[in-house]
Amino acid sequence: MPGRTAPGHDPLDPPTTMTDDTPVDALRQCLQRAGLGPDDTLLLACSGGRDSQVLMHAVAALRPVVRAAVAHVHHGLQSRADDWLAFCAAEASSLGLPFLSRRLRVSAGFGALGLEAWARAGRYRALADMAAEIGARVVLTAHHANDQLETVELRRRRGSGLLGLAGMRESSPMPHAPAGMRVLRPFLGLSRQQLAEWAQVRGIQWVEDPSNQDTRLARNRVRCFLDRRLRDDALSLPDELASIGLLQQAADRLLGQAEADVAACTVHLASHTAAADWPMLSRSAMMGLDSMRRAEALRWWLGRLGCRMPSRLKLFEIERQLLLAAASQALVRHDGITLLRYRDRIGVLPEVPPITPLLLRWKGETFVDLPAGRLYIEQAGPELAMLTNAPDTVDADWLSRTEILIDQGRGGERLRLSPSSPSRSWKKLMQARGIPACLRACLPVIRADGQPIHAAPFGLLADMPPDAHAAHAAYAAHGSTGPRVHLSWQPAAALLPWL
Repeated sequence: MPGRTAPGHDPLDPPTTMTDDTPVDALRQCLQRAGLGPDDTLLLACSGGRDSQVLMHAVAALRPVVRAAVAHVHHGLQSRADDWLAFCAAEASSLGLPFLSRRLRVSAGFGALGLEAWARAGRYRALADMAAEIGARVVLTAHHANDQLETVELRRRRGSGLLGLAGMRESSPMPHAPAGMRVLRPFLGLSRQQLAEWAQVRGIQWVEDPSNQDTRLARNRVRCFLDRRLRDDALSLPDELASIGLLQQAADRLLGQAEADVAACTVHLASHTAAADWPMLSRSAMMGLDSMRRAEALRWWLGRLGCRMPSRLKLFEIERQLLLAAASQALVRHDGITLLRYRDRIGVLPEVPPITPLLLRWKGETFVDLPAGRLYIEQAGPELAMLTNAPDTVDADWLSRTEILIDQGRGGERLRLSPSSPSRSWKKLMQARGIPACLRACLPVIRADGQPIHAAPFGLLADMPPDAHAAHAAYAAHGSTGPRVHLSWQPAAALLPWL
């Protein structure tokens, strides 16, 4: 355990009573470089394997100047997965560290992604969810120098370009996570052998994943190849890491250009949150770049989205579908997400199901959760309660005695957004708003007595039963003296860029 910290001393500097301890020192120095201290909450990704167990013990050794919880993702792909979960929970408890876990469920789209991509994407999403639960913006992983070498070799074989050959960074954006969440890899400068020796000396226990020996998996084949070369002295791990360091320096210069190109090609969105979490590109602006800059800009943008580096062939497919295809709408899958081009915009397709019909009789609920957002039904304030033309309000008594249907839009039905505007088909309104066809079934239309009264994302409609005392001057003659309710729809955040 660390000794007491002297007043005014950096809490992450070595206490005078602590002896030299390589993994602990590596973690401490990494946290210092990242500017993290006792007030920051960290989430430690733990598989139960040797490397993550070493990291868990290193974190425990730095308490109380490090505040962290342990997280385990149960993939459900191995017969002993329940035992591994129990092991990680027990180890965290023995070290006095809070423990969280999530279970993944194999989806229908598993086959389209492949085992490794599905597991990776699910793991990072689960870790991001757990990090958000405890207010952590940093996730620690136990990737080490041998992992770095394997990653670079895998990317070389896939033709991932200079950005791929630069390998993993000590700090990088968290894949499949909100903007601002990061991954820290404190052991990138340590070898697998160093971690193994440290674990052995301290009697640290761990579990062995039999899939690590499955040579059907690309990473395991690469691991066997590199291990043989390291044993035969055909490779020197320090020399290889030094070469990767030089590549990272070169990549940093390339990254600057790629980042500037992406910034110049980014679609400016009304919502700052949407722009940060789901950045979108302009197809026409991207086509103004030469082919090399365009390729690196795409790689940088995909990294910003939390995706792994695409292979040369995958990047060609992405470019062909999203930039070169003549169709106004195109879709392509990569690393667990779907990329969508609609007209001139390129972004992430939200994974939200379509609206299923829902009959509702309002009994005072303030909101109704829908697959792609939330419908708010809120009592209007006193300043609006007596106005028949109050914006987006209807008579509360009428609403309480009327059965409403929440459903999808119907392409040919005609809607009028305001008393002064002509009626237009739902499909034409969607096209004019620039909403992709593949997302329209997610947007709710509210009907009363078979007549549309509200349509997302437009709001309350002009044509509705007079008894509703609609929020338009055309119906002012009906008057209202009773309470009124305000109808509004808040879309899921991932939909915002497309609305």
